[in-house]
Amino acid sequence: MLLRRIDLIGKRLSGKYDVVIAYSEGIAAQMASKISCGRKLVWIHNDYSFDCARGDSGTSFDSFDKIVCVSYATQRSFVGVFPQFKEKTCTIYNIINDKFILDSAKEGTVEISKNYFNIISVGRICYQKNFIIIPKILSSVRNRVGDVVKWYICGSGPEDEVLLLKQEINKYNLSDYCILLGAKDNPYPYISEADLFVMTSHYESYPTVINEAMVLGTPIISIDIPSAYEMLDKSRVHPLKEIPNAIGNEIQAPKRPIVWKGAEKHNKGVISEVEKLLND
Repeated sequence: MLLRRIDLIGKRLSGKYDVVIAYSEGIAAQMASKISCGRKLVWIHNDYSFDCARGDSGTSFDSFDKIVCVSYATQRSFVGVFPQFKEKTCTIYNIINDKFILDSAKEGTVEISKNYFNIISVGRICYQKNFIIIPKILSSVRNRVGDVVKWYICGSGPEDEVLLLKQEINKYNLSDYCILLGAKDNPYPYISEADLFVMTSHYESYPTVINEAMVLGTPIISIDIPSAYEMLDKSRVHPLKEIPNAIGNEIQAPKRPIVWKGAEKHNKGVISEVEKLLND
C-alpha cells in the first residue's frame, strides 16, 4: 500500500520541478526517486559501515544526480558499500543554528548541582549511543578523583534499553551519581550548565550535538569514531580504554572559558556549497 502511494505521488509531482531534494534516506528518498524532473539530489545521514544504520532499503540511488553525505566519514562508508556511485558523491556539512542554540540555552531551569563536576551525554537510549558503557567509565573516574563527579544522561528510549542501563547503574552503585534525566524538549540548558560533554556513540554520521556543545562553550570528549575527528581536535578524541583518564584529566585541569565563534564561517561555507550544487 505504501509503495503504491509513493508511486502515485511521484507520478503526480513529475514534471513540476527543476530540482527535487530528498534530505534523508527512507521514504523521502524513495519518493524522490519516483519523481521525474531535471535533477535529483539525496542526502545521506548514516554510517553505512554499520548495517543497522543504513536507510537505503527500497531506494534506487541510480536515479539521483548527486548523493550528498553529511561528513567525509559518511561519504567513505557509503562509497564502501556502493562503490559504483563514487563519482557522484560529495560531502556538505550540516548548518549550525547557533542563535537558536544560544537562545534556547537561556530558557528554563536545570536539575544539575553546582557542587559537583557535571558531565552530560545527550541522545536516545539505544545501541547506537552506547550509554550502557557510562556507569563503568564513571566508576573508574570516581576511583581516581572521588565523589566529586556526576554524570547526567538526557534522553529516553525503549523500555528494555532503559532497564538495562538502570541495571548497569545499580551494578556499580551509582544511582546518586549517574542520573537519568529522561527526554527533554530543550536539552540546551543542561549542555550549557555541564562542565563536560561526553559522546560515547558506536557510530555517528555527523554528530550535531558536538557542534551544539561547541556553540555553548562546553568542553567535549568523544570516543574515537571517524566523524568526530572532522569536528574536534584529536586531543579531544580517545579510544574507549582512554576515556576515564581523559575525563579525570579534564576534572583536574583548571577551568577556562571556551568561546567558539566558528558557526558563522561554517554556515557560510555550507551555504556556498549548497548553492554551487543547485546551480551546477
